[in-house]
Amino acid sequence: MMKYFILFLIPLLLISQKSFSQRIENSPYPFSSTFDTLFVIYDNEFSTDELFTIEILQGQLAKEKPKIFRDMGTGSSIWINDLEENYNIHTDYSYSGHFNSLISKFKSNINGYILYDENSVNEAITLCGLLNTIPIK
Repeated sequence: MMKYFILFLIPLLLISQKSFSQRIENSPYPFSSTFDTLFVIYDNEFSTDELFTIEILQGQLAKEKPKIFRDMGTGSSIWINDLEENYNIHTDYSYSGHFNSLISKFKSNINGYILYDENSVNEAITLCGLLNTIPIK
């Protein structure tokens, strides 16, 4: 469910930033800056545990501005191609399939990690959000 929300979120951010360039004063809603580069990864090049960590990292980074785009094929491939071709969004595919390199790229944006197992997934997600960390199994 979360992955579909994330896929929906990036195009929505693009549309909303293009349509509504002015933010409502004192708005209580969070907002990300416009991104300059999207680091595109293909889901099929990572394990399930790695994807879980990447999903949380993706959310942590998006607090400032979107930086990671997960291409799951079909619809998401169409979206990223549209962003490249029609919105001049710079994309970088060099981290796809390279979990350790991707984490290293953004290590300065997170405060550490939380070890979890299959019995503590919900707790890990909660703590990661509060502490600006990522979950590692």
